[in-house]
Amino acid sequence: MQNLKRINLVQFFLYEAESFEIDGDTSFLGPNGTGKTVLLDAVQIAMLGGHGHYVHLNAQKEGSNSKPRRIMDYCLGMTDSNLKREVAQSYICLVFEDTKSKVCTSIGISMVAARGDSKHETKGMFVARGCDLEIGDFLEGVDGGQSPLRWEDFRVQLRKRGDAIGVKPQFHDTPESFVSEMLGALCSVRRIDAKAYMSAFKKSLALRSLDDGVDKFVREFLIDAKPINRQAAAAQIQRFQELRKLVEDTKAQIAELEKLESDFRSLKNVSERATGYTALAATLQYEHWAEKHGFLKEEVEDLERQDTEGQRQLTQLKERLQQLEADEKAALAAVHASEPLKAKQQAEEALEQLQRQLQDYTRPIERIINNIDQALSDLLADQEFNKNPAGGREVTKLIKESRDHLTAKRLSPAKEKLTAALHAARQMAQPLESLVDRAKTARDRADEDLKSLEASRRQSDKYGVALSNDTARAIERLEFMGITATPVCSLVKVTDTTWQPAIESFLLSNREALVVPADKHINALDMLLKLSGSERLPGAALVNEARLDSAVGKDTNPDFVGSLISGSDPIAVSFLRNILSRMRKAYSSADLRNNSRALTADGGLSANFTTKTIRMLSPAQLMFGKKYEPSDRGFLERQIDEARRIAEEARRICERRVKQRDTMTSILNVESVVRELEEDFKRLGDHFVAVETKENLINSIDVGSDEALFKAQLRATKLRRDAELEKDGLLTATGGATESLKIKRESLDEARQSFDRAKDRLSDAQKDTDYSAQAVDELRTKFEESQSNVAINDLIQECERRATTARRQAVSKSDDVMELFRAFVDRYEHPVIDERKSWRLAMKFGAEALDRLKGTTLAEREQEAAEAQLAAEENFRSGVAITIAGAIDDMRRVLKEMNGLLATSPEFAHNERYQFQYEPRPQYEALIHYITTASRPGAAGLFDSEVMSKTIMDMLLAPETGVQTPLDDFRMLFSFDVLVMANGVKRAKLSDRVHTGSGGEHKVPFYLIAGSALAHAYQLDRNAGGPAIILIDEAFNKVDPGNTLSAHRYLKSLGLQLIMTAPEDSYGKLMPVTDRIYEMQRFGDHIFLEATHIKPKAKELMRSDMVQEHPDLLDQKLAERTT
Repeated sequence: MQNLKRINLVQFFLYEAESFEIDGDTSFLGPNGTGKTVLLDAVQIAMLGGHGHYVHLNAQKEGSNSKPRRIMDYCLGMTDSNLKREVAQSYICLVFEDTKSKVCTSIGISMVAARGDSKHETKGMFVARGCDLEIGDFLEGVDGGQSPLRWEDFRVQLRKRGDAIGVKPQFHDTPESFVSEMLGALCSVRRIDAKAYMSAFKKSLALRSLDDGVDKFVREFLIDAKPINRQAAAAQIQRFQELRKLVEDTKAQIAELEKLESDFRSLKNVSERATGYTALAATLQYEHWAEKHGFLKEEVEDLERQDTEGQRQLTQLKERLQQLEADEKAALAAVHASEPLKAKQQAEEALEQLQRQLQDYTRPIERIINNIDQALSDLLADQEFNKNPAGGREVTKLIKESRDHLTAKRLSPAKEKLTAALHAARQMAQPLESLVDRAKTARDRADEDLKSLEASRRQSDKYGVALSNDTARAIERLEFMGITATPVCSLVKVTDTTWQPAIESFLLSNREALVVPADKHINALDMLLKLSGSERLPGAALVNEARLDSAVGKDTNPDFVGSLISGSDPIAVSFLRNILSRMRKAYSSADLRNNSRALTADGGLSANFTTKTIRMLSPAQLMFGKKYEPSDRGFLERQIDEARRIAEEARRICERRVKQRDTMTSILNVESVVRELEEDFKRLGDHFVAVETKENLINSIDVGSDEALFKAQLRATKLRRDAELEKDGLLTATGGATESLKIKRESLDEARQSFDRAKDRLSDAQKDTDYSAQAVDELRTKFEESQSNVAINDLIQECERRATTARRQAVSKSDDVMELFRAFVDRYEHPVIDERKSWRLAMKFGAEALDRLKGTTLAEREQEAAEAQLAAEENFRSGVAITIAGAIDDMRRVLKEMNGLLATSPEFAHNERYQFQYEPRPQYEALIHYITTASRPGAAGLFDSEVMSKTIMDMLLAPETGVQTPLDDFRMLFSFDVLVMANGVKRAKLSDRVHTGSGGEHKVPFYLIAGSALAHAYQLDRNAGGPAIILIDEAFNKVDPGNTLSAHRYLKSLGLQLIMTAPEDSYGKLMPVTDRIYEMQRFGDHIFLEATHIKPKAKELMRSDMVQEHPDLLDQKLAERTT
């Protein structure tokens, strides 16, 4: 047996250099504060190598309000807040002596510390066999005094000493290697488990009470926990569960993707229908304008041929006219030779001159007639203007009659009919001004609509939400003025999206109210108020910050709907909360009835003394937190294209109306025209008189025999005149054809432009992803069958209407299916970006993902899950079941061995002995059986029993919260107790005595358990020799002398050496069980010690009056009393 012989302390606590001789069982007695416990702490520091996990300084004070002790505090000699030394080179050395061979072994530790350090530093540890070190071996002389040796110097000296006696001291840097070395040196005949020793040694220092129950005390003190590789087992199970979940998720994804595929297919059908009708409308327009363009082109080509032919005929006619003029000139020369003929010739030339002038007098009248006729023809062809065909026919009839009278030289009727036609035409032209006004209004409205849509596109791109036209135009007008205006919908969100449809459906246009800087509010409002006509923006609104209730804006009472509004702009948030002021959240009809203002998430409303439901907006109409989708932009672009076409058409109509009005205004200035006609008809009448006079003169001239020359000249003149008339007619016809050609070419240009636009529109439609020529042909066949005998423009409008309806359905369906798709990719964490914005990309992604999951992923994951299950089961068996089953077997063996020790121990009071008892906890009996069975080869798998597998997986996968499960600490599977036996018969359980027995009955088990644990760790029950120290602080406190003696005898029977501390009043109780007593007193930084050796006779004397030791004393006393 190895007994502790000496304790050497250098610069430890208040000791500079002190040596304590230990004789057998030694007690240190003294008042509190004298440093009794310091000596026990010094011993445990040395015995445990200063191991931070096992050293338990001042263990009896644990849980009290006193400051925890540190090794560094001991080194620096800290008492209260004072330090005895600034720097310390500390040593603790324990000298053990073999009780048989008397050979000594010294073990110890060296530490340094300094003020300001966070902790001490261990310089090293040593084990020196055959060395009996004394205090001087750790000191050196310095300046007439003594100082601790440096660790390096001590090592050198200790090696020299070892060399001198033929031993080699061992030095260590780690507590584990030091403790193993120490145990090997003190017990060379067997191997002591270092960890079991350190654990038992630590536990023996912490003996306090049974407040937490006998079960916990026995379990934690006697049986070491057996850690399992929970992380590895849990990782395998988690891997299996993850894979199993992946399989389930894969199946769930497949189901969701199949639903999405169906929804996308339906969306694609609607989109294809919209594209089909758009393409069909474009096709019909293209064909219409192609046909009209071709027809006009043919007319232009015919007119061009006519014009060319007319020019050719005119050239030939001019050549023939030159010849006729030469013939006439020769005939005139012959006539001029005859005086009568000459006179007649001169008269005829004057007549001819008058006849030529006749055209100059008739041309202004004919021009007025032709202008009226042409202008009226254009107007009468206009269906919108010609609401009274009968009136038009009447004017046309008057014009024709006027022309006929003028041709017949009936001037008075011609003038009368023409004047009547002028008045009738002016009466017909009166609606023209109204048509011009309407055309201008339509043009302005179309321009404003186009500007509004373009502004809406710009603002939608900027704010991410489709704004109304009025709001978008207002923002742009304000920006032009230098005023920043931001719609409320882009500044807020609804924190609980289940309430968003109801809230937005209640707010409606208030969502687009504009937030402007407070100092610009008046300027912005003035701008809106000054707009008029088509420029007015009645749908635009400004947030009036000055009228907001700030308290309501800041109210976040969760009972109110307004608390769901949040955002980065406090004005926007306050504005909406003011609108929703005092509106409570309602969850039932009773809530709506009982509150004056309340709203439910599905649109139930209580307000203004009524309860009702509001029309709920669709998801596509929501604005808060909404991002502008490409599908929305595409729809808006189509609206802009259509608005641009309408605006261009309105401008052309307006230009034509203005031209018509200006033409009619210039022609139908009746008073001026009538005055002009009076003059023209008077000049024409006078000219007719002059012509008649010349004709009479010619008829009165007698040419006699020269008549033949005269007739020849007349024939030549007639031929020349006929040719000139033919020329004039041809010129008039050619001029008319040229004018018609010009008009037709203008119409052809307009038709070409319309044709080009229709062609571009058809090209755009054919470029659409959903375009299919075959589908359009099939759609056209069905459409034309259902729309027979319908004008082409009506057919186009119906196609566009159906396309618009289908597009809206597609947008709504797209919103719904994309919301499901985004929820799907979010739920399964698919890293997609572009697919979240485009349903076509989303549909492609879904189809590919579905094929991939069905094709390979599901089968691979099912295979991986099966393999992971096998791996998890094997890991559980090898890493958990076998470990715990082995730990249970070890526990049974250890307790059996300890019970063997207890069975041979001395009896305690009342002839009692103790036995450790353990029983499976009822709730864990099945688990214990399952684990022990599963540890055997060929056992059932972990997942074969659903109940057990769930129980085990719950334990293995429990979060790391510090609360252990029976798998972390197998001891929790059992309940522990101490049986109290008397004469081999069970008398009671210790747990039943805790609150009823005496102090001794409570304390004795401490020493029983601690002694048994240490004896087992030291293996004292198997072989002789080895260390056998047990440190007891507050030794046998509250234990009566009889039980103290019994406990001491039990500990000694185990072969243990007791090092004890106790108060000074325990002297009498400890004398019978102690070989040496140190009495301690402290004054300031000085500790005074007085050692007393207790001889065997003194011990016997102290036991002489103990009834337990001498039962005859009780009989003697009773006899005395009887006498």
